[in-house]
Amino acid sequence: MKRALLVLLLLIFCTTARADDQLAYLSKADAEKAAAFIRKQRKLFLYCGCCPNAVRFKLRAEKVDVRPAEGREGFYELIVTYTRSRSGTTVSQPVDLAYTWVKSKFEYHTVGEMLGLAHDPCTLIHK
Repeated sequence: MKRALLVLLLLIFCTTARADDQLAYLSKADAEKAAAFIRKQRKLFLYCGCCPNAVRFKLRAEKVDVRPAEGREGFYELIVTYTRSRSGTTVSQPVDLAYTWVKSKFEYHTVGEMLGLAHDPCTLIHK
């Protein structure tokens, strides 16, 4: 019984604690392709479906840069620059394509999904 409980707890932990950097570090080709895709979008939604109590954050990317990832030789990351609507502050932050969403006609999809990059978004984003 104790063993079954331990296995159950480990299984729950492994399936809920999955907010890792799935698509934060990319090849240069994938990063350039993703940057071009994001530049064409009107709105982006940052949302971690794997994270408890996650809140969806909407933004409009003003600038998208590709830069070499620190400490990860041969990999690149996307830096999205946007302005916060309430404070007017300009923010630049790296994004993970597994948790960066776009809305198509009736559904939300991760940028990683739109580009055919393997990942697990954990859950669907809801209105």
